[in-house]
Amino acid sequence: MKPNILSASLLPLFAMVALACSGEDPEPPTPPDYLFGVEEQPFGKTYEQWAEAWFQWAFAIPKAENPILDGPCEGHQMGDVFFLAGNVGGQTTRACAVPAGKAIFFPIVNSISRACPEYVDNPDLTCEMLTSEPVAHDNASSFFNDYEVTMTLEIDGNAIKDLDDRRAHTATFDDPTPNQAEDVFGTICSGPIRENTCDVPVGSKRIAAADGYWVMLKPLPAGEHEVQFTGKIVLSPDQTFELDVTYNLTVAP
Repeated sequence: MKPNILSASLLPLFAMVALACSGEDPEPPTPPDYLFGVEEQPFGKTYEQWAEAWFQWAFAIPKAENPILDGPCEGHQMGDVFFLAGNVGGQTTRACAVPAGKAIFFPIVNSISRACPEYVDNPDLTCEMLTSEPVAHDNASSFFNDYEVTMTLEIDGNAIKDLDDRRAHTATFDDPTPNQAEDVFGTICSGPIRENTCDVPVGSKRIAAADGYWVMLKPLPAGEHEVQFTGKIVLSPDQTFELDVTYNLTVAP
């Protein structure tokens, strides 16, 4: 949705005359200040802590309701910040109602790496690698350190710049995926630890780490808004991950 710039064009008559006489073009309106700065701590958390909170939210939701898989975006929301989700690739358009006064937090592209002793049967992997916190952190970052990443973000038609500055890497956290949602992303490496030959107790928590590019929108004014973001990660000459997500948001008065 294009921004309404009518109010910016209602300059006093004497200003319009002065500009006409001087031959100068009027300056374009300044886009709204949509985002919290990456150095800020909105609602008491850093961007890194909000990234972890986002994963705790998104991965705890069962498959049938999960917003990453087009479940209702209003579900399982709480507190001062409203979470939005991307997708698992491709183009998606969603409609979502957001309560007034809520900040909005979401990833443009992100990655999670989890300890997975169940995969030790692979001859290239060891128990130490599959349960190591440093390895989990390195794997989470590899997409953004090793590959070409491009992103865009538009809010009400206004392009947001300097997205490369919005990268955040989480501390280690416990994977919140419950047993009943173990197939959300099609991998056994989620939820509590299962049977393995690495002597990791079955049912124990699975550690995880995450990386990515995130934005925290300040509360939007009441009315209709459009948020669109795209991401592209070139993994190889013949393998690319791409997403294009549009949210049509209605903020309650």
